[in-house]
Amino acid sequence: TVNGNMDLYAVVFNRSSETDLSEDELPQVNTYKYKQVIFVGDSRTEYMENVLKSMGQTAIKDVKFVCSAGKGLDWLSTTGWSSLYSMVINGKNSILEKRTAVIFNFGVNDLKDYKEYVSYYNGIAPMLNSKGCDLYFMSVNPINRQMLSNTNRADRSEASVRLFNAYLKSNLSSAYTYIDMYSYLKSTGYSFASDYYGVGTIDDGLHYTARTYKRIYAKCMNSLRQPS
Repeated sequence: TVNGNMDLYAVVFNRSSETDLSEDELPQVNTYKYKQVIFVGDSRTEYMENVLKSMGQTAIKDVKFVCSAGKGLDWLSTTGWSSLYSMVINGKNSILEKRTAVIFNFGVNDLKDYKEYVSYYNGIAPMLNSKGCDLYFMSVNPINRQMLSNTNRADRSEASVRLFNAYLKSNLSSAYTYIDMYSYLKSTGYSFASDYYGVGTIDDGLHYTARTYKRIYAKCMNSLRQPS
């Protein structure tokens, strides 16, 4: 019996029907606007990096990654921040300087800390802005709680993902542009694989296939602010 609105999740996705983007189809950095794009995240970002680099370095020219599997806010605010800041420290707050796009994608490993994430992101925004950075937050993307046990992944709920995203979307400062990848994937489909390169057959309910990672990357790149 349905008594109200429901969020429905795909249990099985036909992987062979999912678009498999080639290197030539991946969006490139808009060099008129940006000198580099930096993705900052956890294992989902790390595995996406693995997939993209396996296609060849020209596929992700001028794109860098700051990521570590299994990490969250504690890592981001220490090791992750040091690595990120070293990549942007030479930027200048000048209209003549090409900017850096920074895309954050943390939260799936510590969903309960949504208020702490907002406080941290808003706190570092002025420092990154002063170094010529445009800031983005990519939503925490769909999981399948029923499949997490396949590889002993920590339990977490779809509802907690939605709460995290809604809170950050509403409370991040105007310095951030929200990339709603969650809704995009829910409407277009996605597929899971547990291995580092997204080609395995085990659905762990958390990490995506190579095809999905490439689509996430392409959507992110196409979401970056256009030249003014």
